[in-house]
Amino acid sequence: MMRLILRALPGIALAAIFANAMADITGPTPLAWRWAESAKASPSGTPQFLGDNVIVAVGGRVYSLNKATGNLNWRYPSGEPIAGSFSNGCTLSGNTVYAAGDEKGLYAIDANTGQLKWQYVADAPITSNAVVSGNTVGFVTNKQNLVFVDSATGAPAGAPFTSPAVIHDDIAAFGDQVIYTTARGRMVSFDTSSARAKWDVDFRSLKPTGNFTIFNDRIYVNSSNFVICVRASSGSAIWQENLGRDLIGKPAASDSGIATLTANGELYLLNTNGRPMFGKPASVGVPAGSPSFVGNMVQVPTANGAINLIDPKSGTSVWSYVISPIVRQAAQSAAAAGPSGGPGGIGGDGGNTGGLGGDAGPGGGGQAQTQTQTRNYTLVAGFAALSGNSLFVLTRDASLLMFDRDLGVDLTPPNVEMLWPFAGNEIAGKAPMEMIFKLEDLGIGINPDSVKVMVNSKEYVHRLTNDGFLSILIITRGANPQIANGRATISVTASDWLGNQIKKDFSIVIDNSLAPLGSPPTGTTNNNQGGLGGGGGGRGGDGS
Repeated sequence: MMRLILRALPGIALAAIFANAMADITGPTPLAWRWAESAKASPSGTPQFLGDNVIVAVGGRVYSLNKATGNLNWRYPSGEPIAGSFSNGCTLSGNTVYAAGDEKGLYAIDANTGQLKWQYVADAPITSNAVVSGNTVGFVTNKQNLVFVDSATGAPAGAPFTSPAVIHDDIAAFGDQVIYTTARGRMVSFDTSSARAKWDVDFRSLKPTGNFTIFNDRIYVNSSNFVICVRASSGSAIWQENLGRDLIGKPAASDSGIATLTANGELYLLNTNGRPMFGKPASVGVPAGSPSFVGNMVQVPTANGAINLIDPKSGTSVWSYVISPIVRQAAQSAAAAGPSGGPGGIGGDGGNTGGLGGDAGPGGGGQAQTQTQTRNYTLVAGFAALSGNSLFVLTRDASLLMFDRDLGVDLTPPNVEMLWPFAGNEIAGKAPMEMIFKLEDLGIGINPDSVKVMVNSKEYVHRLTNDGFLSILIITRGANPQIANGRATISVTASDWLGNQIKKDFSIVIDNSLAPLGSPPTGTTNNNQGGLGGGGGGRGGDGS
């Protein structure tokens, strides 16, 4: 087990910051701890809570951790993990954790001690999550059998129900009913007390990756362009709203409304009567999962590795945090050779042997070289969950992050790195030219409104992506002017959401007789630009 405390400073500092803060998650919240385990498959599901503990299924084990510290209480199995993975998470009912392994096993674990209560072995691999319905636990196998066992003993509870169509992996419970959807676009309610289908509704389209949410006595469904609300007890329609966009994942629901995502990253917020709350949706970026309500806020995971907190009252983003991977994944790609140098002058760093050249002779171009890139984020897995003032987020690299304004302390400013060109390079400052920086803050994330770029004390227009890449473009008739010859200082200022600020200066040498710098080659972010080669009679320098 590995637990990472990214900020370990006296708690009194945070008390001063949040002395007057209200309860619940209302905006930027610092990271308190991060726990991680190794796993062959990405986890899923929603963290479960019992007293002071949080319970998650990761890889081939189920873990109980202390909510405040991330310290391990127990793990099951305590020895070798199961042969498969708990890839669909776990569910808590009373003092028992139920987890379905994809290797045919259903496990009932004492939530206080981590001891096994019973184990049921199915006749085929389990493909769904486990749900508690009445006095039974239900799940689906790859034979399209809906199987039920007694929740107290693990004994079979009646014969399996075989579906005529493929059952989607995500199932849910409502009282004595188990709700599931099929590849034929049908939603079915199976009554465990009578052992037969209670109702069956035909929808236009249902995606297999999860398409419905149960809240109170309502089921909210994404079907093609429609959000549809039906009664959980009967399947009868209450309302439907055509949003005119292809909807993905499942809606999120709370007492205040419904949230749903489109394939192109638009977040629609509807009231409980199904009417859009705002004139236009909020743009959140490419989605990497379904939205979820955390307290009074909507959390949306995006494909840049961010968790995004949206205020449903205004439809505005109040916080975005990019989750760094536990292990950065490096990938190599060959960068293009740099452009030819100009007349003799200062030696370049792309492999030239140049120095302070004389009048004669052209400068040398840069050498082609292999650049190493890293993946700077990991994605959210399953659904974020709130317990008190603490936000818990599972990730696809098998880690669990806990954010809490009372337990997390962040007194460290962001980090800024210049990716293109390298600091110290000699380049042209004319169009077309792009400078790229990477901004990162592991504690609470970067406040985009705080970012400023100055070139020789003049502010330049910039673009900051959600995953922290900062770009400054100089183009013909663009907003940013050409940079004059000579040494130029680029100053980047950025703060995190708690106001911790960094101002970092980078120096480059501008010679506008050189070919334009342009943008980095596709797939690279590092500069291998050639500088000026040595001319006749010049003093040679070291090649790099």
